[in-house]
Amino acid sequence: MKIIAPTLALTAIFILICSCNDISDLPGNINISSNQTSSLTKDDSIGFLDLPTIDFGNIHLHRVAYLYVTFKNTSDNYTIKIYNVKIKNNYGFELYPELGFPVIIPPNQSNESNRFIAKWDTNVIKVGSFQDTIFLNNSEKYPVNILGTVYDK
Repeated sequence: MKIIAPTLALTAIFILICSCNDISDLPGNINISSNQTSSLTKDDSIGFLDLPTIDFGNIHLHRVAYLYVTFKNTSDNYTIKIYNVKIKNNYGFELYPELGFPVIIPPNQSNESNRFIAKWDTNVIKVGSFQDTIFLNNSEKYPVNILGTVYDK
């Protein structure tokens, strides 16, 4: 009797395991495997954006100029979130969202509903050509160039 009980228990477990495999192989059952997409870091997600050069052209000295800037998300699957902007040097350039951070850009769309405003204050610099680098989400892998020329006459 002592040998029969453990043998019956093991047989029941074996039958249960085998029958579960048979059930999952039947047509029309729910597919238990899951499709997972890889997650992106804030840094890597910037690679899906179409990053234009922000060009102010020629601006007179002692003026403040503004441009609207949009970024297009070229991904079919990922929503891009921009949490911050860092500008490398201090040539009077600024970039900030109209409605504040974060800027959320759905797949295959741009940030038209929360555009960035590029500002250039030429009061803090002298005559000449200037170029700076902007980093979105502190990502130095995908820099955005911002440039312009200041004239006086």
